[in-house]
Amino acid sequence: MPQRQLFQPPLPRPPQSESAHPRSLRRRCRPRPRRSQPPPRQPERPPRPPEKQPLLRQSGE
Repeated sequence: MPQRQLFQPPLPRPPQSESAHPRSLRRRCRPRPRRSQPPPRQPERPPRPPEKQPLLRQSGE
């Protein structure tokens, strides 16, 4: 009996939370990544090493 009661609540909860969360989660998740991405210091560092590697590979060939 206890198993049936535990299985019933989890089933109806996921569908409701999924339909209501996606909207709020998407809005909250979007602004957060934008704030962390704005700093050009991180994006500038990664592109520099990748550019040097391809040049060395091409010249070596």
